[in-house]
Amino acid sequence: MVNRATVNQVTLVGYLGNDPDVHQTSNGRTVINFRMATQTSIRDENDAWTSRPEWHRVSIFGPLADSMSKILVKGMQVYVSGHLQTRRYTHEDGKERFATDVVAENCFITGKKNGNGEHAEPEAEVPAPKAEANAEVKASGDNNAQPKTPAKRTTAPRQAPPKEEPKPETVKVGEEDELPF
Repeated sequence: MVNRATVNQVTLVGYLGNDPDVHQTSNGRTVINFRMATQTSIRDENDAWTSRPEWHRVSIFGPLADSMSKILVKGMQVYVSGHLQTRRYTHEDGKERFATDVVAENCFITGKKNGNGEHAEPEAEVPAPKAEANAEVKASGDNNAQPKTPAKRTTAPRQAPPKEEPKPETVKVGEEDELPF
């Protein structure tokens, strides 16, 4: 039997390039999609180091999407871990295309400042809904339909990374140092 062990794991720390797009799947599961930027350092033609943004499409599903949809905003720095997923779709021009997304299994707000130097905390409240959202509901004729009004934003509890206790070095009395420097 051939061992076909593989790894498909992604970890990113970067800034949201847009407010998340929130929608529901056909079975009612919440999905949020957003783009996030990370920085890649490269050498330019003068052999000097420079950085350029690298953009990633991120999708979050289920309960994590429910909670993160209420707090993520453009400019926030987030930690995302998950896996890559490639999907096939037909473009408007009729040609088949492929797109690779990061499907996040974990997402944490780092609380760092955004690229503009502003504190990247969520707003206390979401701006009032646009008139178009209410007009869409009225035009649909569905009396039970709800406008897509953003919920009040709250700050999610942050999980601090576990702190490792420094391990004391054990040195025997009289033991010679064999380090080469």
